[in-house]
Amino acid sequence: MASQLVSRLIDQQPQLVSDPTQKNDYKECVTLAGLCHDLGHGPFSHVFDGCVIPELDPSTTWTHEQASEMLLDYMIDDNHIDIKPENVKLIKSLIRGEQFSSNISPWIYEIVANKRNSLDVDKFDYISRDSYYVGAKDLTFDSRGLIEESLVINNEICYPSKMSFKIYDLFHTRYRLFKSIYLHRVNQALDMMVTDIFVQANSRFKFLDIIKDPEEYTYLTDSILLDIERSKSKELVDSRALIRRLRCRDLYKFVNEALILPEKAHKLPSDKGQIEREIVNCSSGDCESFTEKDIFVKISNINYAMKDQNPVDSVSFYRRDNPLVSFKLNRNDVSLLLPSEFSEKKLRVFVRDKSKLESVMVAFRQYKREKLGMTEGKAQEAELKVTPNSKTGKSSAEKSILTKRHDREESK
Repeated sequence: MASQLVSRLIDQQPQLVSDPTQKNDYKECVTLAGLCHDLGHGPFSHVFDGCVIPELDPSTTWTHEQASEMLLDYMIDDNHIDIKPENVKLIKSLIRGEQFSSNISPWIYEIVANKRNSLDVDKFDYISRDSYYVGAKDLTFDSRGLIEESLVINNEICYPSKMSFKIYDLFHTRYRLFKSIYLHRVNQALDMMVTDIFVQANSRFKFLDIIKDPEEYTYLTDSILLDIERSKSKELVDSRALIRRLRCRDLYKFVNEALILPEKAHKLPSDKGQIEREIVNCSSGDCESFTEKDIFVKISNINYAMKDQNPVDSVSFYRRDNPLVSFKLNRNDVSLLLPSEFSEKKLRVFVRDKSKLESVMVAFRQYKREKLGMTEGKAQEAELKVTPNSKTGKSSAEKSILTKRHDREESK
């Protein structure tokens, strides 16, 4: 897609790049940046990058883009690839989405990793691919029209104004993929189990060292789970036990969640460890005790790819009857039914040991009331306002809800 877009723009608007050598360099570098920008993902992709590494080193600034640049250098050196040093710099800057020289046309930075409005071929690719492979026919998105009708005006990639709603639809499709697929509660439970497997295996593998060594990192793939599973090492006994739980579908259990309204966001600590401690402190003396190690929280921010901003506010458009002039579109000029908020935060709680589920559920309800000023919905309150069992401190309604949830989760 990167190659298709840069070639179409340069060929259709030859005035963008007059030097034939530079024209070929742009096409080659954008194509290679598109191919290499995700090389640096570790095993299980974003789970390794966004969960495992931060868990091992909370102060880390390491990103998979940095690893992509490291592996690019390694491949060039190891395979004796003849490529101009300036082109290597350009490829790396395209991967980062950061212009490194004023001599480079700004619009080519909007193809692979667009920092201006996040509308780039990376999203065109994974939204279409992931929707197809998860069988979500209602989430499909066809980017061909955007690629075929894009123009460069004032050093920005612009799109016909008639496609403004289609662009909103792309970002909403991305939001729906995160909401219903990527951050599905079972997926998050699996992600945390894989994270725990890696963290417990770190004493054996030294992942923080591997990510700095391109040759070693090249061989760090999803197959590491099989390596751990086959190993007889005593260091890996806990990791092997977790893999067995994965095989047997004995997953970490979802407890409950809270959608954090913008006006209450300041009440939620950014440190998930603090949240876990506060939930433990909200536990009832009538319930089975649990510790921070029994639970984990996930704070998810789902948005339109630009935090709380509307990315389409930064997209430039043109009209077919005047393709030399670009302009911005107000949201209400597109539709009155578009969102007014572009980000949401959700707090979820899980348990590693399902025997602690009831206790944590009660504690989390108390945490929401005390710390976040939140109450249950009326329907859920009605279900839960039942006299607790004298032995367990749990209501029969709570037990019924938990049993139904267990049955649903186990059937997935």
